[in-house]
Amino acid sequence: SCESTLVSNVAHESVHLHLTDGAFGNASGLEEGFALHFELSLVEQHYGTSERQRHISHLPGTYTTALHDYEYLLTIADDPVVRVLERHGKLTGLSWRDLRHLFPQAGFWVSYRLARRRRMRMG
Repeated sequence: SCESTLVSNVAHESVHLHLTDGAFGNASGLEEGFALHFELSLVEQHYGTSERQRHISHLPGTYTTALHDYEYLLTIADDPVVRVLERHGKLTGLSWRDLRHLFPQAGFWVSYRLARRRRMRMG
């Protein structure tokens, strides 16, 4: 629905406004993954699981990867965003080594994707 799309966009962008590293450029996979998780959690809470799934089905692949990588962190660590912020003060600008140090179970590729800054939407 239009309302759930508005809620999701505001939730997503509010994460970027509050957690950006202040540098010009694209957010990391970690910041995008958390923004998506936060957005989709609100959509599910207010509009239900099917609406959450509808939003997921319209995500570009780069966003889906960021979401899955972040949600994987949730399975191996409590409050991963809090841990990163306490240690580094930001979600973008960390290296894959920084993330491996905090989350050794994540492995190289997940850490690499979460640390990487990239343009999420093509076109």
